[in-house]
Amino acid sequence: MAARLVGAAPIVGVDLRPKRLQLALTLGATHVINNRRQDVARRIAEITGSGIDYVVETTGNSKMHQLAIDVLNPHGIVALLTGESGMGLSGGRKTLGIIQGDAVPRNLSLN
Repeated sequence: MAARLVGAAPIVGVDLRPKRLQLALTLGATHVINNRRQDVARRIAEITGSGIDYVVETTGNSKMHQLAIDVLNPHGIVALLTGESGMGLSGGRKTLGIIQGDAVPRNLSLN
């Protein structure tokens, strides 16, 4: 919902479970991808023409973490909501480690 409220587009939800994908659409996603049935990176490239500027990774799964990095545009950011620490990546991309209480929403700037 927050992404929709600030005018982000496209908003892509990725999950294995159809009910969660439907919920993502209800909450403002413009596209959803079932990563059990579709190649996520290829589908994101089709949707965006390139990659994603911001990714929120919530699973803690190393394959999903790597996928999040792989689909980033140059200067893109992955927010890790799993307690992992952030790191700089090539092309000006970076990961941010975020744990509960790390951000004051009105002061949070990802730029």
